[in-house]
Amino acid sequence: MGLRAGFCFAFLGLLAVALLARLAWLQGFRETSNRQAVALQRNRHEALPAPRGTIVDRDLRLLAYDRPVLEVRAEAYFDWREGHETEDYHEFAQRLAADLAFALDADGAPSAARSQRLLDLRARLLKLRDDPSGERWLRASARDGVPARWRRRLDFLVGGAIESAAVLERLDTVAAQRSWLHLHRLRRFARTYPRRAATVGPVGFVGQVLVAKDRSVPLYRGMEALAGLLPGEAGRQLVWQDATANRYWTGIAETPTAPALLQSTLDLELQECADRELTKAVEAVTERYRSPPEWGALCLAEVATGEILALASWRDGAAPEQAAFSPIQCLCPPGSVVKPLVFSLALEKGVLDWERDEFECSPSGQGLWRVPGVARVIRDSHPCGRLGPRDILVQSSNIGAGQVGLRLGREGLAEYLDVFRWGATTGTMLPGELAGVRPTDLATMPERLFRGYSAPSLSMGYDYNITPLQVLRAYVTLLSRRPRELTLYRRAVAAGGEPQSLARRPDGEIFLSAANLERLLAAMRGVVSPEVGATGRALHAELERLGRAGAVAGKTGTSEYRERRGPQGSAQLVMVRTASFAGFAPADRPRFAAVCVLQKPGAASFWGGRYAGPAAGRLLLRAVTRSELGERRRSVRRSLAKVGQVRQQ
Repeated sequence: MGLRAGFCFAFLGLLAVALLARLAWLQGFRETSNRQAVALQRNRHEALPAPRGTIVDRDLRLLAYDRPVLEVRAEAYFDWREGHETEDYHEFAQRLAADLAFALDADGAPSAARSQRLLDLRARLLKLRDDPSGERWLRASARDGVPARWRRRLDFLVGGAIESAAVLERLDTVAAQRSWLHLHRLRRFARTYPRRAATVGPVGFVGQVLVAKDRSVPLYRGMEALAGLLPGEAGRQLVWQDATANRYWTGIAETPTAPALLQSTLDLELQECADRELTKAVEAVTERYRSPPEWGALCLAEVATGEILALASWRDGAAPEQAAFSPIQCLCPPGSVVKPLVFSLALEKGVLDWERDEFECSPSGQGLWRVPGVARVIRDSHPCGRLGPRDILVQSSNIGAGQVGLRLGREGLAEYLDVFRWGATTGTMLPGELAGVRPTDLATMPERLFRGYSAPSLSMGYDYNITPLQVLRAYVTLLSRRPRELTLYRRAVAAGGEPQSLARRPDGEIFLSAANLERLLAAMRGVVSPEVGATGRALHAELERLGRAGAVAGKTGTSEYRERRGPQGSAQLVMVRTASFAGFAPADRPRFAAVCVLQKPGAASFWGGRYAGPAAGRLLLRAVTRSELGERRRSVRRSLAKVGQVRQQ
């Protein structure tokens, strides 16, 4: 019995020694590593957003840049007295918020903004106190200017993007009068758009998208999404993170470095003009139909280079930041604006004789034509009689265009789709650009379907949905006589000052003779004329009013389709009409091309020549005037330079 008891006591003694040793290890060696792990978990380096760089137009006028500003954060200490902390803290928060709001009011903001600042600061402080985690309240030992006793420390944002010297001076005064308040200034960058209203589409913006509670990720639109704008290096800040992932700032580690400059092809003056003209077109539609169109687009490019000078967008009932960018994200059947493009291939392939061919465009005398061998009926808006190729374009006869498409055949129409790159994105590299759709099975399509549907439809601007910018590219290609891609950028300069090359697709081979192009240009000059049946008479009247008759030429287009709209179960078929105009100026020697598109459901007599043509025409006139003025200035500078050289000699 005694031996057995001795073994039990010995075992218990060894167990007690083991437990004491384990406790000593946990309290000693392991505690140090635990503290280090906690410190690593809670004190982290967090990246600061890098400045995104500067975007300028072709004349180096600012479109977007990073403006240096100051973010002010506060480190405040509060006496903690058990049993009275709640009411004391509320009084403390109210007083501190009032002091800081008074300092921020030095910028002369309206009274409503000043009141809102006070409310925001107070709410921010009360939220810190009511944080259920309690981790934002840290016991803080004495430091310079703080009495040597235990206190609670708070860290919060006072204001971001502060630039006013008066505000900074008053904040310093407030902090100097309170030993328990310390203010920290952090250098930040505020993204700035000097002409935001007119450039929000192509230039875009930088925003934030909330992905989780208190977490957001950057949202980039337009040119702001380009990788060429991100060579700047991000800075780093020190943050403390508690167990519930709440964070507060503790210090700055590295300051962000300056990034690149991107020179676009946009002309700020023409971009603002395009924005105004598109708004006028929308207002004209609204006045006529008592409601606005669903969307509109107005684009301008230089023919010789393919450089985009202006891209304007309009969407009904949506803020620019939330709406789709219509030049690249809205699809529609192009309609009759494609007829000169189809005729260009027909002329080059020899299936169309410009001088001798005539087509019966009103065989029934009512503007109706039944495609031979099939049940398809094609209509014109008015009886046209017998027309040659020129007058088919001037009067925009669908019957005549359909017969030309049948002459082109499968191979000719397939080549037409490839030459003008329908259904392919442009070279702008803008995010979200849609490619659209086009028929891809012309070679294997049954003959009855090809002759009855695709051949005439493609010739009239149906059977494919494309973007307004693709129409602009097609006209630049036609006027250049070779496939030419559009471009939105001239050059990029990296943070170190080294220029970066911007890849650009080379021009294609010439597909159209100069003589055939001149025939088409003459026909499109007839479109914008007072001729009987000319579809661009409204634009001609506008040009005549401005004293510039004959300065602009082009092709009108109007298309329509039925779409089922409304709640599921009660949706109804709605007629959607698209009015468009594709033109160029000067009319005898094209240097600029423009496209305007407006789309509206349920609108009768919604013609491209009446509503889209004037906006594009006025924009083209402005581009020509601006170009001529620039040439005069350059000529004067050259003359003055020659005079100076003569005097020196």
